[in-house]
Amino acid sequence: MMLYHPTSGNAHTFPVRFRPRTCFVMTKLGKTAPPEVTAVRDDTRRILGSRAYEVTDASSRKTGKDILVKIWDQILAVPVGLAVVYAGIPSSTLANVFFELGLMAALGKETLVIRVGEADIPSDFVRTEWLQYNEDFESGLNRFVDELYERAEFFGIMADSLDKDALLAIDYCRRAYLLTGAECYREQARALFCGSGLDKRPKDSVEVLLAAFCR
Repeated sequence: MMLYHPTSGNAHTFPVRFRPRTCFVMTKLGKTAPPEVTAVRDDTRRILGSRAYEVTDASSRKTGKDILVKIWDQILAVPVGLAVVYAGIPSSTLANVFFELGLMAALGKETLVIRVGEADIPSDFVRTEWLQYNEDFESGLNRFVDELYERAEFFGIMADSLDKDALLAIDYCRRAYLLTGAECYREQARALFCGSGLDKRPKDSVEVLLAAFCR
C-alpha cells in the first residue's frame, strides 16, 4: 500500500517502527478528562494487559514535534484502535477521535468504539457495532480480543492462498503479526519476500517498505 504523509502529502518513504499487540486509545486526555473516561482507560489497560496487549495513546510519547505526525506514527505502528466516547464529549475532541478512527480504518487497522452512558454516535458510525461500558464490559472486550486472534488466523490462511500476489500475501502476514506478535507470520513473510524476488528491489521502494516488519 502506498502511504502519504498527513502534513506534506508526499509519499511515506521511511520504515515504520511496528508495535505488535498494542492498542491505541482515542479519547479525551489530560487533566480535563472526566472520571468515567479515566475508569474506562484503567479497565481497558487492566483487561488488555491480562491478554498481553499494551495500551498507548497520544500522550504516551513526548516528541517535541508536530502532534498530528506523532499520532500518525503511532497509528501506523499498531494493529488496534479503541475510540472512547461519552455524553458531553467536546465537539473538537469528538472530531479528533473520529478522524483518528477513520485513519485507522483506512489503514486496515482493527477498531472498536466504546460508548459510555448515552453518548451520541456520529451518523457515519450508527451501523457500527460498539461496546457499551457497563457490567458486561470486561467480557465484551475479551470477546473482541478473541475475535482479533481469529482474524489473524484468517489473515495467515489468506496469505497462504495468494500464490501470485506476494505483496498482498505479505500484507496479510503483517496484519496477522501485529495482531498476535507470533513470529511464524514474520517467517512466512520473509519466505514470500525472498521467494518472489522482492528482496532485489531498492530499499526505499514501496515493496520493501511494506515488508520491513519481517526483516
